[in-house]
Amino acid sequence: LAASRNKTLVQEVARATSYEVRASGIHWNYAPVLDVTKKPLWGRTFETFGEDTYIASELGVAMVRGGGSDSLQSPYSSLACLKHFLGYGAPHNGKDRAAVYLPERILREDYLPPFKRAIEAGALTVMVSSNSLNGVASHADKALLTDLLKDELNFEGFIISDWNDIDNLVTTHQVATDEREAVKMAVNAGLDMCMEPYDASFSDHLIDLVKEGEVREERINDAVRRILFVKHKLGLFEKVQSDPGLYPAYGSDQHAALARKAAVESMTLLKNENDHLPLSKN
Repeated sequence: LAASRNKTLVQEVARATSYEVRASGIHWNYAPVLDVTKKPLWGRTFETFGEDTYIASELGVAMVRGGGSDSLQSPYSSLACLKHFLGYGAPHNGKDRAAVYLPERILREDYLPPFKRAIEAGALTVMVSSNSLNGVASHADKALLTDLLKDELNFEGFIISDWNDIDNLVTTHQVATDEREAVKMAVNAGLDMCMEPYDASFSDHLIDLVKEGEVREERINDAVRRILFVKHKLGLFEKVQSDPGLYPAYGSDQHAALARKAAVESMTLLKNENDHLPLSKN
């Protein structure tokens, strides 16, 4: 999509994706990926809009708007989730979830703008980066999640963890002695929702932490208020299930043709050495 340089096309693709997501009974789409990546070693570059901050910003906005950020109660709109906040596409050794080291000026000039623009376009959920940023595990970074994202960028939605990343504060980053302490660090840093794939221990620990006064009720109220705000925006208190009859174009030739159009517009000839193109019939 980035190679197409076509904002209108990207918006159309996002609209079709949102249509199919809702037809599937799902309200929330973990996209767009707004990681700017200048690391060809990194194995997830294909998920991004590439190395250019301007393109990532423009097409990120197109995806958020195409998904229906201005009319979330529509049966054809889905909730966007910006990821991964922040700097995920710049691991110092090229490995996924590896540490990121970026000067604040570069972080703000090159990596932050796509998120800022998408939030201004109406995005209401953000997923935290799995890595550490300048020596601080992102899921425990209050300066990143609360001071920058919620306060400076005026983000009104809620923040969700990435896959099993509360546990990873113990096992990978080794900044928490156990899961209970990891929950405390993440929630106090500003995390509002946990993507914990294996059990419900996050909830058990959090209840205990509140009872013991290690997580303030005001922090819980902030998280719950944000989650309820987004659910209200989606109209989930009025209607949860989608009506299958509203989606005659689900899995349609029309959407397949749009996908093909996007693929064709993205094709880029880098170098036609030895006249390889046009391809022979055999």
